[in-house]
Amino acid sequence: MNTSHLVMAMSMLAANASAAGATRNGDLDPNFADGGIRMLDTTIISAFQPAFERLPDGTLVVGARMMVPEGGSRYTVARLDSNGHLQTGFGHGGLARFDLGPAVSEDELATMKVAPDGRIVAYGMAYTGRFELAIARLEADGTPDVAFGTDGLSLLYSGAYPEPGSVAVLDNRKILVTWSQLGPDGDTLMAARLHSDGELDMSFGQAGVATVEFGDAAFHYFERAKGIAIDSHGRILVGAEIQQAGGVNFGVARLLADGQQDHTFANKGYQLIDFDLGPTSVARMYGVTPGVEDSITLMGGVSGSPAGRIALVHLQADGWPLPGFGDGLGRLEIPVFAPDAYMSTVAAMGGQWHNGHLLLAGFGYVHKNGERLPSTLLAQLDARGNLDRAFGVDGQRVLAVETERGPIHPTGVLVAGGRALLPSATSMYDPSGAVGVQAIILDVLFADGHETD
Repeated sequence: MNTSHLVMAMSMLAANASAAGATRNGDLDPNFADGGIRMLDTTIISAFQPAFERLPDGTLVVGARMMVPEGGSRYTVARLDSNGHLQTGFGHGGLARFDLGPAVSEDELATMKVAPDGRIVAYGMAYTGRFELAIARLEADGTPDVAFGTDGLSLLYSGAYPEPGSVAVLDNRKILVTWSQLGPDGDTLMAARLHSDGELDMSFGQAGVATVEFGDAAFHYFERAKGIAIDSHGRILVGAEIQQAGGVNFGVARLLADGQQDHTFANKGYQLIDFDLGPTSVARMYGVTPGVEDSITLMGGVSGSPAGRIALVHLQADGWPLPGFGDGLGRLEIPVFAPDAYMSTVAAMGGQWHNGHLLLAGFGYVHKNGERLPSTLLAQLDARGNLDRAFGVDGQRVLAVETERGPIHPTGVLVAGGRALLPSATSMYDPSGAVGVQAIILDVLFADGHETD
């Protein structure tokens, strides 16, 4: 494969805006890469959901699990400059490849974070004769960090079958990971903390591992880890999707810095919010993001009848719903509109608070003229959950983005430098899949301070 080759992409909406001579918040940024999008060429190997981070110097790293022709998979990280161009001094020609287990194994990468010193931490699962959680750390130049674990890799055996969740890197370089421990009697959410050298931190939880409680697991069909965040007091927020007999709940638990459950949070150490949906709708949770004054936002979507909607829960720092947000119980459902089209399977895959607003990025299927096209969805809200009418079209944007590998959609969002940077992918089941980054304008002003129109 020619690793320096990059796939060009364009957006129908961005093209229309340029033709009209107008650029506004919510448009693809024409100054980023090729018309607002940089796709990595994955002609030979297929790409799964990408992870994405921004380094302290403004450069970007995007990583994905890649299936290799001889079987199994390898993880690949690319580094881009702030305008989306591949940095060839990173790894080999801008790409760093490594394994989480044996060279030909069923590796699976869940996510990736950048440490304060620029090192890259990748987290997932490897099969080494048994399933183990795997944490790899790279130097800022893409080479393995040999001071971490064994040649840059630390393995954690938790028994049975672990499903990796999220990773966080603390200011002291310690690493937190979450996962769902799957078993015949139900699932259990777990968290562990590692020292900066990759060894378990025995001062955390019980011998380095903590069980995250969400009530009586006997009444849960499954528990899935869905994001991790650290609040201003160093407390650990663990997001979770909990399925009970009545449907899916959006959940979050809070641990103290030592891994013990914080029972001052919502009076029990966790909070579960049910969307009270009928039999024709299904809710899914995808992430957690901290807000102002340690408030907490849980993000996902609702599919079914009526049309798909973005779904949110917004909580105060104490774990109780924020008064005045959404339906008064902290819940909010946002219908997404596309002109002359029907939207289905809508979800917010990520969000970030910035300048008093919450920007949400997700995906949905636009049904129009007999076609079903995966699309990028954007919505921006104020602190009370109202759509920000100054963003996009009445607070929303639907981008039908087509590339040479097919339509793409985002899997998260990171706000930086007046842009929303969206890690994006084609269908994860597409054998010729591709991953990349979309850049969306967030701050377009004339000299007099007014937004373009």
